[in-house]
Formats: sequence, structure tokens, C-alpha cells
Amino acid sequence: KLTSAGAISQNDHGDIDVAQLTGSSVGAAEMTASDNAIVDLGAFTSGGLFALTDDHALTVDGTLNAGSQNVRLTTLGGHAIAIEAKIVGDTVNLISAKTISESGAGAIDATTLTGSAHELNAITVNGKTFAQVMAASLAFIVTPRAGLTDRLGNTTSTTSDGRAVTTLSPWQLLADAYHAKRA
Repeated sequence: KLTSAGAISQNDHGDIDVAQLTGSSVGAAEMTASDNAIVDLGAFTSGGLFALTDDHALTVDGTLNAGSQNVRLTTLGGHAIAIEAKIVGDTVNLISAKTISESGAGAIDATTLTGSAHELNAITVNGKTFAQVMAASLAFIVTPRAGLTDRLGNTTSTTSDGRAVTTLSPWQLLADAYHAKRA
């Protein structure tokens, strides 16, 4: 367990090799040595930037709370990131050398979520593959939903060829908003 009344920093001449890392810092917590080998990131609170680089598969299994500060988790060497607890931060950046997954117990509370995974098709959310997540997202956008109204309060529309649309979809609302912006 690391606890600091100030900041936590690490240089490349030391490494953290633990089964579980927990702790807190009043300031930033930057542990970015390329030789770190951390299996589980448990509960950790940071008053500043939280940055962790790990040359091991990383499981977040305790709440990681950086409040209104940024979080950056990076894995190297072909290793994955698994989110099994809550991550709180302004911008959360996940950079995986393999895959990123989130279980039903995982949650990300962020203003901005960014990241990359070496194996895009291996990204999973609640056990669903990238393709399943994309298909569900697209289905949501184009499926008509009762109770939607456009910017003028209309609940119906017409297609470009004059056919009536009796129930709007989120896609039609986006098109309506885009049309209004251009006008």
C-alpha cells in the first residue's frame, strides 16, 4: 500500500512488482516505469493525475478515484486491461497492448474516455464483443422510439421521397439538428 501526503512519483530505475497495488495520494500518483509488474489495482485515491504503466495484465478490482483529475492506465508487452471496478476521473485514457474489457461490476465515470487497444476486435463490454456493441449502438440510433420530438416539437416527419414517418428515431433527431445548424 502506497500512501503519501504529497505526490507519488517513480523513475525508470525502480519498479513495482506486487500482486495488488492500493493506496492514496494528496497530489498526483505517477508510476510509469516500464518494468512495473502489477496484477491487480485495488482501491486507490489520487488528488492529482493518476498514471500507471504496467508490463503485466492489469485488472482494476478496486475503485480508482482521481476526482476531477485525469487517469491514464497503460499496459505493455502484449498485456490486457480488465475493468472490474469503478474508475473516476475527468479524462480516462486506457492504452492496452492487447485488449480492454469491462465486466458488469466495472464502471467508468469520466467526462472524456479515450484509449486504444492493440486488438480492437477483442474489446469487450459486459461480455459483449466489439462487433456486438457496435451493432447494438447502431440499432439504437436507427430504431424508432415512441415519445421523441424534433427541435420544433414534431413527433412525426417525412422521408426525402415524401413517405410519412410516424415515430422518430434518434438518427432523425440528429439529422434534424444538423439541418438546423446548417440553416
